[in-house]
Amino acid sequence: MPEKQKASGRKVRAVSVKKRRDEDYGDGFVEHISETRFVIVDDETGEVLDNAQGYGYKSAQNAYRGWNYKSKSKKQQKHIKNTRKKIRAWMEEHADFFDGLENDVFHAEKAGYDITKQDFIELMDAAPDDVLKTMPCTKNELWKFWRK
Repeated sequence: MPEKQKASGRKVRAVSVKKRRDEDYGDGFVEHISETRFVIVDDETGEVLDNAQGYGYKSAQNAYRGWNYKSKSKKQQKHIKNTRKKIRAWMEEHADFFDGLENDVFHAEKAGYDITKQDFIELMDAAPDDVLKTMPCTKNELWKFWRK
């Protein structure tokens, strides 16, 4: 059974459900396809809280990710939006540094290397002091923003 997760004061869990869909090929042949999908249910009541608009999520991880996104408070959403705005402005202020960083990452990925969070943090540690001193967030938050 998938791991339980507590979000917005509720204990929730991802539950697998069988979803059946029919694929009609137009020549009289209809294929019946059965898929396993995941929905988020309240652990205490069993009430379905999130079913991805009836489609279900393809993995338990995606179900938890969707639920966490949807269950954020207005205050949390506002904080995230303001942080993104500050990061975007800061990156534009230091565009020459980030252009060079993106160029290095592009060439590394083109050569077959996968840039990890640790690689990114090491690159940021090598940044000039004026870039690091004015950073409006942690390196981890910057990594998440930058990879989107």
